[in-house]
Amino acid sequence: MKLGRAFAIAALALVGASACASGPSYADYQSSVPALKSAEGRLWFYRLGLLGGGIQPDIKVNGEVVGKSVSDGFFFVDRPPGHYTISNSTEAERTLALTLAPNEQKYVRMEAQIGMLVYTIKLVPVEREVALAEIAKTKFSGPTKP
Repeated sequence: MKLGRAFAIAALALVGASACASGPSYADYQSSVPALKSAEGRLWFYRLGLLGGGIQPDIKVNGEVVGKSVSDGFFFVDRPPGHYTISNSTEAERTLALTLAPNEQKYVRMEAQIGMLVYTIKLVPVEREVALAEIAKTKFSGPTKP
């Protein structure tokens, strides 16, 4: 009985670990981030923790897939100023409306929450100082599209 429980725990840990971002840490990747063009803004996306790690929905900006919501991962996209709808879909579609100004950076935390059947990913706008401290705990989960 104890052996079966130990095997189950080890299997869950392995599945959870494989669902996490495996790229370079934010600290290692930070120097590779290109300078923001003055006529564009940058949208940062990140997800903390292992909760719902197997759920990795596409993240869309105005309907275009720009990345995936990966546990302990981050990515970013540069866009011209304007109004944007960020969305993802598991059992229900979640959206967040943002306005991006020239040379502005906005941060979106992707939070896994228990849904009716599967986890859903809530999109939460986050202030820069909080976001940078949290992103520091994550790994690059690109690819980042220019």
